[in-house]
Amino acid sequence: MTDQLNLTLVTGGARSGKSTFAEQLALEMGGDQVTYIATLTAGDQEMQDRIKTHRLRRPKLWQTLEPPTTPIQAIPMVTGDVILLDCLSGWISTLLLENENLPAPDFDTLVDRSIEKLVAAIAGSNRRVIVVTNEVGSGVVPATQMGRIFRDALGRANLSIAGAADEVIEIVVGIPRQLK
Repeated sequence: MTDQLNLTLVTGGARSGKSTFAEQLALEMGGDQVTYIATLTAGDQEMQDRIKTHRLRRPKLWQTLEPPTTPIQAIPMVTGDVILLDCLSGWISTLLLENENLPAPDFDTLVDRSIEKLVAAIAGSNRRVIVVTNEVGSGVVPATQMGRIFRDALGRANLSIAGAADEVIEIVVGIPRQLK
């Protein structure tokens, strides 16, 4: 287990309210001094609409860093007091799609190393960091191999980030529950 960081992990299922909760938390902690690190890429119209909704909801004075910049690259560029990374799930998904021909063990290694680098970047930032992620371990077993690889990789990534965090909050039907 890593030494605990100035890090809050916000997790929950799809459409549980975790991003909205994390945005409110970031606003309370940092006001206008928040840097939002987005991880999603707009691969289709539905994803473009989701990204647009997130952009419109954020305060105008927040700095926003978006792909192709990765979270590891973005954290050292931050000037604000608080970093909101939304979301770890999107980043792992992008890593999987960019490396879909890697055998599962090699992809696991890539994700594990990427998470180690992310934790190191967070530790070196001297800022409050909020990371949003999906909880995928409570759902059905994915029907496809790629789905299972994603679920397992994100589960391991969530374990690592939660272990490093000083605070973990789960959002269930819009209601926050303190886990750590």
